[in-house]
Amino acid sequence: MRLWLTGLASCILGVATLTFGQAGDRVFRITGAPVATTSRPVAATTTKPATAPTTATAPATAPANAKVSMFGHTIDATRVVFIVDCSGSMLDGIDPLKKECIRAVNALTPVQQVAFVWCREEAVGPKEMVRATGINRQALTDEINKQLAMGKNDDEFAPFAAAIDHAAKLRPDHVILITDGRFNKQLPDYVIKVATRQKFAVHPIAYLFFTPETEARLKRIAEETRGTLMRVNEKDIVR
Repeated sequence: MRLWLTGLASCILGVATLTFGQAGDRVFRITGAPVATTSRPVAATTTKPATAPTTATAPATAPANAKVSMFGHTIDATRVVFIVDCSGSMLDGIDPLKKECIRAVNALTPVQQVAFVWCREEAVGPKEMVRATGINRQALTDEINKQLAMGKNDDEFAPFAAAIDHAAKLRPDHVILITDGRFNKQLPDYVIKVATRQKFAVHPIAYLFFTPETEARLKRIAEETRGTLMRVNEKDIVR
């Protein structure tokens, strides 16, 4: 009996020995059995991606089929806002301008989004852009056909500033500004500031009744917003 108890005690004492490894890991060694290990869980760490500095950039590159064409001039644009001067000074050219706007809209594809802002004594436009689907193109055609040239905004600042502000809220990549350029001489500075901050290009169309002075203002807007200046004379339109 004494021999049997002695042997049992030895077995009990030799069943498990406790050792500590690195970082507090516990290792249990059991005679005649495999070694089992358990480790304290390691807290996961998250590395935030580095934030690139904010710099002025060119408008996003449009898909190959995202073209906008006006009077034979074509740009690549996915999100485009047309600002159209519809004041009384545009009266003699408003009908061919409306036809060209309709033609431009109907050439858009559903990958593009579009809106029109109409500038008279006040600026009027939609709350959001629409995708250029067949239904939306027809709705825009109806909207364009209803427009009349009236009111006065020659040499004014506020109506055009309101129009560019409205366009900026729609988050375009490109803005096409159609006007005879008869606005306040301080307006180019404002347009350039807004376009630079919101990172969209402005493509002015000097339409019919522009003068060398107004053309120079529009040219400066184009150059400083990475846009292009388009000139439309009587020979360029179809009445």
